[in-house]
Amino acid sequence: EKKTVVTALLIAMAFIGCGKTAPDDQMAFIQTLNGHRSAYLSASNGGNGVAASAASRKATEVLSKIEGRMVKDWIAKVESVESYRVEVMYKGVNFELAPSASSTKELARLRKGSWIRFSGRMGRETSFTTSGAMELPEIAVANVTIAAG
Repeated sequence: EKKTVVTALLIAMAFIGCGKTAPDDQMAFIQTLNGHRSAYLSASNGGNGVAASAASRKATEVLSKIEGRMVKDWIAKVESVESYRVEVMYKGVNFELAPSASSTKELARLRKGSWIRFSGRMGRETSFTTSGAMELPEIAVANVTIAAG
């Protein structure tokens, strides 16, 4: 039941969007990843472990291709702000931002629900389990600069 709700949310997010314009490379990454996530959840809900594993492997390949790559002006909505970490989300994908020293002043102005643009070096997906990575991926981003969205 939980996976069915998550699948429905992924599909809704993919078609409805957020009203903000993301760069083409961000949109391509999100659409590809969410397609594999949706396939994983559908197979998992249907009891097909073989198809779920195949979709999980494809999603992992997408994530590994972006690891280490610089991204510029990606957008996301602020979920939480802590001393040296900002959690943001865009279309069902969490990004854990580690701001650069030059962005620490900007942190004090951030509020939950506000839109930002961020640039930085993509890290790895940090979930502990495959199901966690498929249901709500958490991607680390280092040396981040932040600007109001």
